[in-house]
Amino acid sequence: FRSGLFRFGKQLGAEKIATSVYELPPGQQICPYHYEYPEEEWLIVLHGRPMLRTPEGTEALEPWDVVFFPPGPDGAHSVRNDTDETVRRTTFESPSELPSST
Repeated sequence: FRSGLFRFGKQLGAEKIATSVYELPPGQQICPYHYEYPEEEWLIVLHGRPMLRTPEGTEALEPWDVVFFPPGPDGAHSVRNDTDETVRRTTFESPSELPSST
């Protein structure tokens, strides 16, 4: 699991929504298949064509696709890059879900 990450919600004054941009190199996945609880999450593809795994199966996403993940098992997901170019995506989520920066 390897990706670049830029978090900027706090820099803009956000307190309830965290915003992150991830760069996902070819052949990488951001994190294991998982879900958030009790918060929801949004994903927007900025560049590239990542593969999205959800309880409904796996599908290729395109630039500007928007995906909503509800809390709990119904919102389980993982994103991987099976292409030879870097994928960029942004995520909106609760700051409480984010790992600490230590």
